[in-house]
Amino acid sequence: MTRDDALKQLNHLAGERAFGRHVGSDRLIQSGLDALIAGVESPSLAMLAGLLRSEEPEAPELFDQVLEELGAGLPPAR
Repeated sequence: MTRDDALKQLNHLAGERAFGRHVGSDRLIQSGLDALIAGVESPSLAMLAGLLRSEEPEAPELFDQVLEELGAGLPPAR
C-alpha cells in the first residue's frame, strides 16, 4: 500500500463515519497500521495502530485525532 492509498483509506473510513455508518474499531486500527507502514506520520497514528483488543473502545477518538492531525478535510464523526 502506498502513502496515497493509505490516506485515501483513512478518508474513506472518515466519510463512512461522517454519514453515520458504523465502522468497527478493528477497521480503524487496521487503517492506522496500514498508514503507519505506508509512511504516514502523525503523533496519534502509532497509538491508534498499536491498540490492543482490550483498548478498542479508544479507537474512534484516536482515529478522529489522526484525521485532525493530518488535516483530512472531513469532520470527525459524532
